[in-house]
Amino acid sequence: MSENTVVTLSKNAEERLEILRDEKGNILLTDDQKKAVLEKGRILVSASAGSGKTSTMVKRIIVMLSEGASLKNLLVLVYNNAAADELKERLHQELFKAACASSGEKRDRFRQEIDELPFCHICTIHAFCQSLIRENFDKLGISPTFEVLDETRHASYMNKALDEVIAKYTADGDETFCELADIFSQSRKEENLKSNLIKFYNLIEIQPDKDEFERCVAECYDSYDKSKFFEILQNYYKSFFAKASDALSQVKVRLETIAPTSKYVQSLVVATAFCAEIERENELLAMCALATKYEKPRAAISSKASEEEKLVTAYAKDYLKQLSDVIDEMKEIAQRGDALEQAHEQNAKYVKKLLEVA
Repeated sequence: MSENTVVTLSKNAEERLEILRDEKGNILLTDDQKKAVLEKGRILVSASAGSGKTSTMVKRIIVMLSEGASLKNLLVLVYNNAAADELKERLHQELFKAACASSGEKRDRFRQEIDELPFCHICTIHAFCQSLIRENFDKLGISPTFEVLDETRHASYMNKALDEVIAKYTADGDETFCELADIFSQSRKEENLKSNLIKFYNLIEIQPDKDEFERCVAECYDSYDKSKFFEILQNYYKSFFAKASDALSQVKVRLETIAPTSKYVQSLVVATAFCAEIERENELLAMCALATKYEKPRAAISSKASEEEKLVTAYAKDYLKQLSDVIDEMKEIAQRGDALEQAHEQNAKYVKKLLEVA
């Protein structure tokens, strides 16, 4: 909730906020908080820690209740039970103040809402879902005395399920699974294998669309030269060479001005041209193949160079060193192409097996 926004409220808006005045007649809200309290319909409010989220939420509820809404028809979801208790406590205080400041039918309404407060849906998403199940157990065909699985029992059931899965794949002699088990197990400790499988399972479970997530993961390993890994590397190298070309050009221009006969000028010309050439390539393997043709400059600075020339040359040497380091990486990719492709295919096999097991 930024404090920089200036809001001019209409007469109707001011009237809607009247219920929030304290004993001194003040409405203790910033302009953005007033907007959050009064806005109707679907809204999303972004607020940092300590910006008054709970207080603003309580005041928004009070305004809604003063305009005819009822707590029994509101659903307020929070992150944990402590937050729910705090929100209820603050809401009780504000309802009491509102009842004292009102009269007649409106006072009676606020008093009724105070009575409704212990039964309202201000809770975590888990508690709300649990209440829905309890209210509709007959329609769901489950026992009204059902219990929510605690973490200890959940871990126990998960461990048993994993034992069965591991036993099945081992008994079937699944070669890929056994290789995967050796990789994950670290000295064949079964607990490490289970731990990694659970992590992967939990990662899938938190996705909003599990099928789409699994499809995207598998797709990343479909083709070696069209993989996500290649795409990320290619974008990185293109960005690097674009920036390197610009930096080298600037240093070259400066060095030409102060020392046109410097051997580093020609090195910078060659390096800049190479950066432009490699940046034009649209495939990573082609970029890496081109990198193998690059030769590191062998220039040296004159002992009679001025201090300014030495300083600019130091920048040139640094940029050329960075360029050489990146090109060495690309040369290694070009030289180890077959090994990298085999590793990619092996990883693809393991990922597909992980998706199958999870």
